[in-house]
Amino acid sequence: MQTLAGLKIASWAEDRLDRKSNSGFIFFYGGVLTWCCRKQDCVTLSTAEAEFVALSEAWLGRPKFLALRDECKLV
Repeated sequence: MQTLAGLKIASWAEDRLDRKSNSGFIFFYGGVLTWCCRKQDCVTLSTAEAEFVALSEAWLGRPKFLALRDECKLV
C-alpha cells in the first residue's frame, strides 16, 4: 500500500540583497507527483513567518496535485 506524503521547506531571508526567503513543496505517492521551489513574494520577519508562507504555498499547490491524482485514478 502506497502512502500519500507532502513536504514543505523554507529558508528565511536567503537572499541577502532583498531579504526574501525561498520555499518549496513536494508531494509523493510512491514517487514524486508534483513539486515547486521558488523565492517568496514577500519579505518575512522571522523563520516562523517564512515557514507559514511556505505552508500556505504548499496548501495552494494542492489543486494541481488533486487534479493529477484524479487524472491518474490514484485514489
